[in-house]
Amino acid sequence: MDSIDSAVLGHLQRDARLTNRELARKVGIAPSTCLERVRSLRARG
Repeated sequence: MDSIDSAVLGHLQRDARLTNRELARKVGIAPSTCLERVRSLRARG
């Protein structure tokens, strides 16, 4: 887990209703990258 994963988790913990596009904008990555990271985090538990 790196700093981007931590940022993704932090934003989702504050507001789990964020859309992928909003989350990507807040973290500063592309929406497709964000989606893959969220899927990876879910798969890892």
